[in-house]
Amino acid sequence: MQTILQIIQDSLSDVCRSESIQGQLADETVTDGDLLLINNSFLFRDVSTAKSEYYLAAALNGDRSLRDEFWVLRGIKLTSDARRISPQSKNIGERRPLKEVVREVLPLVGPLVFTLIGEVDDTLTHEAAIGSGLFEKIICDPRCPDACRVEGKTIWVRHTHDEEAVWQGVEAHLGVSSSEAPHGLREMLWRALEELERNAVAQLVIPEPTSERRSGLIDSIVSALRAQRETYSAAFERCQGEAMGDPEAFNELLRISYNFASDAIGFLRLVISVCDLKPLVLWVPSMST
Repeated sequence: MQTILQIIQDSLSDVCRSESIQGQLADETVTDGDLLLINNSFLFRDVSTAKSEYYLAAALNGDRSLRDEFWVLRGIKLTSDARRISPQSKNIGERRPLKEVVREVLPLVGPLVFTLIGEVDDTLTHEAAIGSGLFEKIICDPRCPDACRVEGKTIWVRHTHDEEAVWQGVEAHLGVSSSEAPHGLREMLWRALEELERNAVAQLVIPEPTSERRSGLIDSIVSALRAQRETYSAAFERCQGEAMGDPEAFNELLRISYNFASDAIGFLRLVISVCDLKPLVLWVPSMST
């Protein structure tokens, strides 16, 4: 428990020393022992869970530096990112030492949240029919060494999200440009890729307490979001946000935007809900990020 406690204290200290939080204190008169209260949620709150009732607080010296003294407050309301509060205030609610609360909530974390750091065993293959005379099916194999490889009437791909790289591989195999490709082939390929995305599954391996930390589920989600961002940037550079500039690139922008609206926001809801239900998850370094 001591390691977790130290991580939380370091994370809270980083938040309290941040430029934005210190800026809020600039015009306030701080007295020795005042508490700097930090909000326990995010601005985006389109979720069904209620905010946690626990708020972290750090004690301050009169010069606004931090004391080695950390608290958890309960029974108050906070809508701003942070607030200075006097320990003599009538609205301070219940105040308990951080160490005492961590000891209490740690056993309540449970095993379910550890799925978020589980390792994704992304080695399963999936296939979908294309329905073209040139190609019969497309197979997604995460172990494929190339973004796109064609063998006979089968197209092998490593991922399904980079549709442009897949199309370029098909063009190279056929030895034609987009304007010379068989009519309707690209649309058939897109539909097959979408089917792969809908049906794709992976195994999730929950780490053992003594196992070495490796890339987990959240890491995979973040990696996919970064890849989408890079693809979006490349498409925007080609069309400058205008359909007339490059229709294919513009359609790519629309596709990525739609996926972000559904996937990334869903991910945010998941993280916020977990932090609402399990405040200890918020108190570790994720709080400072």
